[in-house]
Amino acid sequence: MNKSGFTLIELLVAVGILLLLVGLGLANYISFNDRQALIQGAEQVREAMADAQNSARSGKLRGCGQLQSYQVTFGNSVTIQSVCAPGGGTSESARSFALPSGVMASGSTLYIAPLRGLVFDNQTLIDGASFHDITLENSYGSVVVTVTRSGAVTMSEITKN
Repeated sequence: MNKSGFTLIELLVAVGILLLLVGLGLANYISFNDRQALIQGAEQVREAMADAQNSARSGKLRGCGQLQSYQVTFGNSVTIQSVCAPGGGTSESARSFALPSGVMASGSTLYIAPLRGLVFDNQTLIDGASFHDITLENSYGSVVVTVTRSGAVTMSEITKN
């Protein structure tokens, strides 16, 4: 008797290989999504710094009678807010947005001076040769976004956990 078809063992081996390939593909997909979330978070930080610099250089008051600086705060979200000179009005939030899910930025605050657009760290001008690092982390790894005195923003390579 010549029977055509597959034996039970052949079917089990084929299904096992298929499940292994699907599992590996799913793991790589999740890792890719986490990596992209870090990159997107770094781009949002860069965009926030550019927006704050543009607002400061153009002298947008955003509720202030006299503008002292723009404040950019990092944490679960990035918030850009005008800082009024004493007696110069009430600050209003210029822009606030959440970082991608699972991404956390090192809690820090930077200030951008009006008109010149120079960057300050805790109201002290960042030295010409120095910089301020903002670290973004998630389950995949971390990336460092560096801000210089002039406001140039660069991103390091992603460090995988």
